[in-house]
Amino acid sequence: METAENVGRIQVSDLPPPKFSDGLNLRPLTRRQATFSPPDTTRLPACVKIPVPLHNKRPSENGANAMNCFRKTLLGLIVLSVLTACGSFFSQYVLGLDPCVLCILQRVSVLAVGLVVLLTAFSRQTSKAVRTLSALLISVPAVYGAGVAVYQLWLQSLPPGEAPSCGAPWTFRLKDWPLFDYWEFVVRGFGNCAVPDYFLDIPLPVWSVAYFGFVVLAVWFAWFKTRGAK
Repeated sequence: METAENVGRIQVSDLPPPKFSDGLNLRPLTRRQATFSPPDTTRLPACVKIPVPLHNKRPSENGANAMNCFRKTLLGLIVLSVLTACGSFFSQYVLGLDPCVLCILQRVSVLAVGLVVLLTAFSRQTSKAVRTLSALLISVPAVYGAGVAVYQLWLQSLPPGEAPSCGAPWTFRLKDWPLFDYWEFVVRGFGNCAVPDYFLDIPLPVWSVAYFGFVVLAVWFAWFKTRGAK
């Protein structure tokens, strides 16, 4: 019997389960149904985007992102190498500076770095092994050029008359090489290795060390950032 106290009260158990517009009943979720599943983005407005964690990306997407990051670094190094090489030729053929034997070696190292960077920038860099090989190939002429520049700084630090000779000019050593007349302007120079030339009151070998050091640091920093992508 219903008492007066219970009259007019609605029991929750007497209510039918609520229904939604899609016809689904609101029932308690089972343990399997309660597991997390990715949100259905098909019902969201076009302006709403669900961020996807980096670790959930496909391997191909990670490889493409790593290739783009590494390639952007290489493209920047191409621009820097072109500007450095142009500055070397400008200082000789416009400003009238006479490069020495060691200066020519540094110039050739800059050209070698630019050429290697150009070749690797337009190759596929999706593999970590390929990026490692590219970084090593770029580092070889850069480290060599930096070593030549440091050696020249040591020569210029010696007292006058104590510095050893640089040797014969490259135009004399390489005059019998094929097509020498076409690239002779690259190795032309008769300067003294022990006499410093300056740009902005800084010896030119210091600028060389800065350039080669930046190339090595930049390429290996890009490799380090993309080392996790296969």
